[in-house]
Amino acid sequence: MILLTCQHLFLCLFLVGSANADEYVDLTYNFDDDTMALPGVAPFKLKQGERGYTLSGYWHERNSLEVGEHAGTHLDAPAHTHEGGWTVDQIPLEHLVAPGVKIDIREKAENDPSAELTPDDLMAWLDDHGPLPDGVVVFVYTGWGSR
Repeated sequence: MILLTCQHLFLCLFLVGSANADEYVDLTYNFDDDTMALPGVAPFKLKQGERGYTLSGYWHERNSLEVGEHAGTHLDAPAHTHEGGWTVDQIPLEHLVAPGVKIDIREKAENDPSAELTPDDLMAWLDDHGPLPDGVVVFVYTGWGSR
């Protein structure tokens, strides 16, 4: 579900298919007053608009939102990092869909804010789950989203 889209970014629900095609992982966090953003980026603001039943008897809500370009869960356009790069609307869909695997390092990251995925972590995952599928995207789960 795309919440907001423009040429340079979109905010969305990242639903990632795992190596097990029956499992999907929602990688999003709600946008609210606590949404993280790069320094200098305007904070997220939701202005509640009209709410209620229309004259025809249908429920309708209308809100406005403001969000900095580098806030929360989003995909940046390649154009942000190099001249001539794609804007988000130019990225082919097949570049945005891939199998994914999650490597969980929450235990390490709980008490070490600079914890990183190491070759040993990757080898342990491979020992437990087998080789990585072709074209896989590896996600490192640190648990820091709770913070």
